[in-house]
Amino acid sequence: MSLTPIEKAKKVLRGIEVGNFCFDFNGQWQGDYYDEYFKYFNHPDPDLRKYSLLIFMSGLGDTWLGSTSVFTPLKEREKYEYPEPNKAYIFEDYIKSFLENRESIKKDYPLLYENLIRYLIKLDIKKRFEDSFLEVDKELFMELRKVLDEYDDSHLNTDDHNGILKECGFPPYQP
Repeated sequence: MSLTPIEKAKKVLRGIEVGNFCFDFNGQWQGDYYDEYFKYFNHPDPDLRKYSLLIFMSGLGDTWLGSTSVFTPLKEREKYEYPEPNKAYIFEDYIKSFLENRESIKKDYPLLYENLIRYLIKLDIKKRFEDSFLEVDKELFMELRKVLDEYDDSHLNTDDHNGILKECGFPPYQP
């Protein structure tokens, strides 16, 4: 029996239901728990939508921190013989879906939206998108930067994980 996208996302984001929210460095990003979560950024099921957006945020955070490379550029997937090339998180797909659905994400999940923006800015500062993802049309990154430029980066280092948890219907993290 195959798992639903929500069940898979819960496996990757282990512990979030009980407020244990930092990034799950041991999450099973590939294999049985892989899905094309970007397809659900505007899904009518609010649980599927929020889990998909949390997967995106966690993937961006993990990639930025360097703990995993969820969004691995094509050149690296080829160089290191990516174990399951048909189960790769394609950065371009996630960015396109984010841009297409950003207004509704911002409206329904404003704190989560800000965190997505924050991680995208941090990733672009760390290494410009077009220098990492050579296979992606540069126009997409120009469009993304227009959105990122609207954001007040004075809050760049402010993460409100408890606020995001509450916004998504989870209990706050209690260290």
